[in-house]
Formats: sequence, structure tokens, C-alpha cells
Amino acid sequence: MKILNEISFKRVLEVRFKPEERKIIFTIRTLFSDQLQKVYSLDDLRLEVVESKPVIFGLSQPVALYFLRNRKEVCELTNSKDGFSNEQLQEIYKTAETLSLPVKKV
Repeated sequence: MKILNEISFKRVLEVRFKPEERKIIFTIRTLFSDQLQKVYSLDDLRLEVVESKPVIFGLSQPVALYFLRNRKEVCELTNSKDGFSNEQLQEIYKTAETLSLPVKKV
């Protein structure tokens, strides 16, 4: 099973928003490819945010972001897998929310 996980491993290197075109671009690297870009319309996606348990003053940080299209996950961002800091995940989440992407906190 571990071999299968390594084969299907995808790491997101960069997330870019193009608000004027209502698009999001994920730069991804897999085990068998260099870098490739996946482009999605913001109108077709929604975002699920998994937050950490509140620490101080009831504040929590996003630890995983799931971009979904028609209930199917198209991209998962985590700080452990992709190396994004909690602040970067928070910034991506806030940008998506600003661009009127439907957001659900899980």
C-alpha cells in the first residue's frame, strides 16, 4: 500500500488566483512528472476548510484546504504534504472567500 501512495503522490507547489478571469491555477508535481499546471474556473469550485482546534482566544488556523468540483476533490492543500505554512493556507482561504468561492468549514 505504501508503494501505491508514493506512486499517486501529488505535491502542490503554487496556487495562483486570476481574479479578472475567475480562474485558479495549481502548479503540481507528481512522482513521474516535472511540473504541470491545472486550471479551474472559480465558478465551478467550492472550498472546504479543515481548521485546527482553537488555541488562544478561540482562534483557529486552517490545516487543510480541499477544492472540490461537483463533490469531487480536485486539489488538497496541507501544510504537512505541500509545505504551506498556516499563514499561507489562511491567505489562500481568505483570497478564495474574497473572490466569492463558496466556503464550508469542517
